[in-house]
Amino acid sequence: MAARKSALDKAENNVIVQESKMALFGRKRAALAEVGIDLDVIVDTYKYFAEIQMEDPELKIPTYRAKIPSGGGKSFDILTGDDSFDTSVKEFRGVVANFHNCNALFLNPEPNGEPPACSSPDGFKGLDALSGEIKDCADCPSNQWGSGNGTRRGKACKNMRRLYILVEGSDMPIVLTLPPTSIIGWERYKSAVLGVQRLTPKDVVTEFTLEVAVNSAGTKYSVVGFKVVGVIGGMAKETVKQLSSGESYVKDVVAEDYNTEPPETEGDKTA
Repeated sequence: MAARKSALDKAENNVIVQESKMALFGRKRAALAEVGIDLDVIVDTYKYFAEIQMEDPELKIPTYRAKIPSGGGKSFDILTGDDSFDTSVKEFRGVVANFHNCNALFLNPEPNGEPPACSSPDGFKGLDALSGEIKDCADCPSNQWGSGNGTRRGKACKNMRRLYILVEGSDMPIVLTLPPTSIIGWERYKSAVLGVQRLTPKDVVTEFTLEVAVNSAGTKYSVVGFKVVGVIGGMAKETVKQLSSGESYVKDVVAEDYNTEPPETEGDKTA
């Protein structure tokens, strides 16, 4: 009898807690709808590359890149390696199959295609392009706050997040490299929007947009916005799982990853 009363009391307490949550927000969180996404084109491309890599093991699977514009632009440049196929879009949707940190030290604030002086595809070990030396990013002087020179306040080395996005209709994943000013929004999206619903970026279709921000000096720059569209179904989940191997996605840092946003300050630390 006592055990039954204890169970009833526990159930009543749970109801009270749920009612308290509803009173706080005034509504329940709506369940996300399932959305369809056809990734067959990417799957076929990967199968093709897997076959020809048996004859040419050095052949690397390419990726497309979504470049963030400078000066507060509101369209992504989609770079494919084929100028006749490149395009610009104000928004796009896809599933983030993988993501990781990456760092790059550009000596020229306007690289114009120049490779970085030092880069780290994983955010842990960096390769000095001139000396060939392998450096620990955590201890590198260029990766410390206050190491920026001239108008480049904050860190001399740029800490970024790289997302690999599976987009319906695209035959290759699209790489979106987030600059420091967009990382805060990405981390908030992962935790406050997805995490509280027991979801990860691999479970949903995300919409990517660009918003205009202005720094204290009045300079405009672009910040990536993230919006959940819906959850993906069983078949798509299996496809994403197959295509989310970390080894397939660690790419070199190139000039296209760099955009001339206003330099971050220590108050904007995100990495």
